[in-house]
Formats: sequence, C-alpha cells, structure tokens
Amino acid sequence: MLVHASASEYKDQLYPVIGNWYHKDICIERINDYRYIRYVKGDTAEKLYEHAKRMESYNRERHYNFCSSVLSRFMGDEILNVAHYGMPSIHEVLIGVQKTRGLATLLTSPGKNVYIVKKIENAKNNYIPHGFGLELPENSDFTYHKNGIQIGEKKFYSGSITIGEDAISRHSFSETDENLRKYVRKIAEINELEICAELKQICSFSANGFQVWRGN
Repeated sequence: MLVHASASEYKDQLYPVIGNWYHKDICIERINDYRYIRYVKGDTAEKLYEHAKRMESYNRERHYNFCSSVLSRFMGDEILNVAHYGMPSIHEVLIGVQKTRGLATLLTSPGKNVYIVKKIENAKNNYIPHGFGLELPENSDFTYHKNGIQIGEKKFYSGSITIGEDAISRHSFSETDENLRKYVRKIAEINELEICAELKQICSFSANGFQVWRGN
C-alpha cells in the first residue's frame, strides 16, 4: 500500500500566504526588477522551522495510522516514509523534493507504475524528485513581469500562479509502459538515481474517486 498525502489543513501556517502568522515578518531580497527571494529571519525563522519539523513526525504517524485502519490484520512492516515537503535543516526548504540516501518513491502518472529509487553511491547530493512534475516546451516564450510571469499568451499574477494548460505535463510522455520506462531512466540519469523496484498499481483512491487499474 502506497500513501501520498500531506497535512494540507496546516499549509496556511507554513506557506507564505497573506494573513498567516508570519506574513508581516517576510523580508524580500530582489535579484532584479522581476525576480526576488522571500525569507524570514531571527525568532520567526526558528519558530517556522519548529513548526515544519513537527509536521514531519505528525505526517509520519498519520500515514501509519491510516494504513493500519485500512489494512487491519493484513498490515505489514512499514517499508519507507519520506517527506517531500518540509525543512530537513534550518537552512533547507523542500518543495516537491525528497532528501534521503535511502529509498524513495518516484511518482509517475495515474494508473501507471510507481518506482522505488535511491541515490547512486557517489551522487553529488541527497535530493530526489518526488514525481515527474511539469516542463515547458523548448520554444516557450517565458518572460518576467513586475507582478507575475507570462508563458506564451497567458499571464500569471503573483499569489495565484497555476501553470495548467500552458505547460506540457511530463505525464504525456508516459502513455505506454515503454515510454514511461524511458522517461524514468532519463530522470534517473539526470538525478543520479538507481532504480530499485517497479510497483504496478492495482487500484487507487484519490480526488478522482476509486479507480481500478488491474488491466493496465
């Protein structure tokens, strides 16, 4: 059983959204007219780090309890539990990335195989992508503006950026099992990963409801 979930009910306490507890303490370091970095410091930074670390253990326990309640007497040993959001140290923020030298999951497409991966022995870092994510076509017209970004003919304003149809989902490369494996091997090569196992999805329960994939 594989569970992909996060404590989204707490995200407004951790994400830099307007009105949260540390919003007034956010500092801005501008790189140029269009790009900037937001950060917090001092007591606020230390408190944010404490919140993030507590969420990691909270998520771990919640995942275990959920699996136990569903599987009941069929519950086996927990193989791995790796966070893809959080702060592994006070100087690092993970967003859709896993930091580990052990095993981690590489998610693909709905109904398609999920891969268990780990870093090769002499990898330059410990970061593992959480999934395929999105990529832009090579000829995309991508520009910065003072109040957001523009991709092609569509503008995205600060605070409400959702890429959507203006980006090509990497999932589109995985329409067949062979295309999927080729793309996974490409990601593994770029990120210095060893593919340890390939898990076939039998069924799933998500925002799209219950789906059976046994025939795929």
